[in-house]
Amino acid sequence: MGSSTDVHCSACGYNEQLLVGGGFQGQNFRPVSCPQCVAITTANYNVRPLVCSQCKSPDISELSETDPCHCPKCGAFELRFGTNVGRHGPVLWD
Repeated sequence: MGSSTDVHCSACGYNEQLLVGGGFQGQNFRPVSCPQCVAITTANYNVRPLVCSQCKSPDISELSETDPCHCPKCGAFELRFGTNVGRHGPVLWD
């Protein structure tokens, strides 16, 4: 089962809600940074090579949800997961 998480940059205010985890169809979506989209998106880690789920670009960077990351919008090292700053409601999916 999948769920949602949010990502927020305290430097510029960038905020995004992501659907992560797996479903019944063998997916394993995890956050990635995509320079093509200039956004935090997801990639299915059960499919290789890894590609952005939005634009299908292979030029992505894996992210850790437990550490601060670089923001794709402003470049600051202030991007954090699970802050709920945008007050996105939780989502569960199959």
